[in-house]
Amino acid sequence: MFVRHNATRMHCQTHLNDHQKGITGNVCADGMVEPDDDVGELLNLLDELGVADNAMAMFSTGNGAATHSWPDGGNQPFRGEKGLGGYEGGFKVPIAVKWPGVIPAGTTTGEMTPMGDWMPTIMSVPGQPDLKDGQLDGADIGGTNYRVQLDGYDQRPILNGTGPSNRMEFFYFTESPFHGLHHGKWKILFTTQDKWFNGVVSQLITRLDLDPFERFHEARGFDEWQENLSWALSPALAIVQQLADTFQTCPPRLISFSADTDTGTGTIMEQIMNATPNRWGRSDRDFRSGTSYMKVVPRTGGSPMDEQLLIDLLAGNLVYVLAFVLVVVVIFRGVKIVPQSEKYVVERFGRLHSVLGPGINVIVPFIDYVAHRISILERQLPTMSQDAITSDNVLVEVESSVFYRIIEPEKTVYRIRDVDAAIATTVAGIVRSEIGKMELDEVQSNRATLTATIKESVFAVVDDWGIEVTRAELLDVNLDQATRAAMLQQLNAERARRAQVTEAEGKKRAVELAADAELYSSEQIAKARRIQADAEAYATEVVARAIRDHGIEAAQYQVALKQVEALVALGKGEGRQTIVLPANAMDAFGDAFAMLRGVGKTGAGR
Repeated sequence: MFVRHNATRMHCQTHLNDHQKGITGNVCADGMVEPDDDVGELLNLLDELGVADNAMAMFSTGNGAATHSWPDGGNQPFRGEKGLGGYEGGFKVPIAVKWPGVIPAGTTTGEMTPMGDWMPTIMSVPGQPDLKDGQLDGADIGGTNYRVQLDGYDQRPILNGTGPSNRMEFFYFTESPFHGLHHGKWKILFTTQDKWFNGVVSQLITRLDLDPFERFHEARGFDEWQENLSWALSPALAIVQQLADTFQTCPPRLISFSADTDTGTGTIMEQIMNATPNRWGRSDRDFRSGTSYMKVVPRTGGSPMDEQLLIDLLAGNLVYVLAFVLVVVVIFRGVKIVPQSEKYVVERFGRLHSVLGPGINVIVPFIDYVAHRISILERQLPTMSQDAITSDNVLVEVESSVFYRIIEPEKTVYRIRDVDAAIATTVAGIVRSEIGKMELDEVQSNRATLTATIKESVFAVVDDWGIEVTRAELLDVNLDQATRAAMLQQLNAERARRAQVTEAEGKKRAVELAADAELYSSEQIAKARRIQADAEAYATEVVARAIRDHGIEAAQYQVALKQVEALVALGKGEGRQTIVLPANAMDAFGDAFAMLRGVGKTGAGR
């Protein structure tokens, strides 16, 4: 059983239900809430019926977003929109499929899988993989014989992850108008249309692997790139012819509506539908569609001039047409617009004639031609690595890089064939020569000087090629493993030597400081003794003077005072509980007090 649910979201004008308005804050997202709810109800219904594990559910859309009615029609990143021009934006759509037992959960793919591939794919699962071939020979279905060209492929390999897509080609039709084809990574549009209700434009060749969003058709250099690939039109037309041949055995039943207003452009469909009766075998062009009949009426909104009238018109104005074509060709060949980052080398009869700078330039058509387009942007050579030997016979590996730009392209294109290789060879020789003049330590320590020398040497050599060397850099100097090991041993030995010298110098300094400290201590002790001796001499002098002036009483006073001090010190000692006094100790105290009163013991008798 096949059930199709058509949710009419989104299109030109959006009319929301009251309960959906503002539910997300975005009119397009608000409109998508409704089909989201519908899908949920349908999936729930499958669960309720108990057939969810034996049913295939698919959700997608028939065409890309109608961005001309933004925000109602939605948006997407690809160029183009619904119904226009053959651009990806009108054809690429997302699709979500739940197919238990066939598609593993979480499977994603970006392979080309048009909707026409699903019928052969679906029918191959229950055991009818030859549906497409059977329809070509004619098949009886429901009592009616059908002979149909199914433009589809069995895509089970990309669904179950066993292989790539079986489809290589896709033909772009917008209703009836045919625009072009996609084959592998190539896409060729014979007619395109950027907006609704405007005419078609010229052919376009696209590499979808390089430009999947078709954004670089107006980029600088695209016309020249496309011109160089114009050979692709021939095999593309051959593939289109294969498509046209299928209409002979299986003619189309209906020509669809077209919004193409360029009425001078026919379509493949019109050419087929306007074929002679003998070609189709049916004079009335009535073809069976299901159980009813449709009569095909060719489109009448084309050009008012038929083929013969157009031929007569061209024949009567052939001179003007040729003159116009000649003027266009002369302008195209004679006016050259040079980008700011380039210079053009112009030759005349095989010889250098001039160099065109940025801007608009005029040359003589058919005589002068642009032989070389040279970029004057600064360029960097790939990092170069070369071996060199220093003056002390050490092998080093030097990595260098050179930046240059072409300032005189006429010298560059006629004096040297491979600029990058020539500069690389020159730099390698100069680096080896300069490093050979230095020892290893000088190479490491004087890198800036070495870089400047290399730049000057290279500049002098490449000047004849019209090249200016802007920078020459030595990026790294590498040594072999043996040299590194020897340098490491030398470094360790030098560190050990410095450690021993430092230790010896420390010990020497410690001895010197100890001697200085001892000398200073001796000096201070001697100084203290000298001061003490001076003090004792002064005290002795004072005592002697007192004895001289006051007699023996002064000396006796001093002796008694010393005795008292000794007794006090004895009393403070550890054996202070027991004090031993001399026999005349009391006399000493008495004499001392008497002397303090100025009356001596001896003097009392006088």
